[in-house]
Amino acid sequence: GCWGGWGGGWEGQRQQQQQQGHGYADDEDEELTEAWQQLGSFLKQQCPGAEAWVLSGSPAVTQHLGMRSSKKRSVSIGGVKSAWLKYEVREQQQQQQQQQQQQDGQLGDGQQRDQQRTAA
Repeated sequence: GCWGGWGGGWEGQRQQQQQQGHGYADDEDEELTEAWQQLGSFLKQQCPGAEAWVLSGSPAVTQHLGMRSSKKRSVSIGGVKSAWLKYEVREQQQQQQQQQQQQDGQLGDGQQRDQQRTAA
């Protein structure tokens, strides 16, 4: 199930260390990115239809979830500006439909007409 099936890093602690002058190396940056990507994959594959609240101190890393938050609650934890972000995990079919709609919306009028002609 969705509870306790994923174990990612604590990104807020790293940001606080960075603010205190304890920056982290590029390989830790890559690990952080990978952890958020894995969380996004886990939610999409194992928790379709679920609601997930994620605590983050950096908008730059939450983008690696590959999802769009539906709500945001700003908080400060130990002086670190953070946010609780709500994600509504879509069913796989809904994700595919949304991607198709986005692709269709990116086509120009001429491209859409050409696409419709080839489909007919």
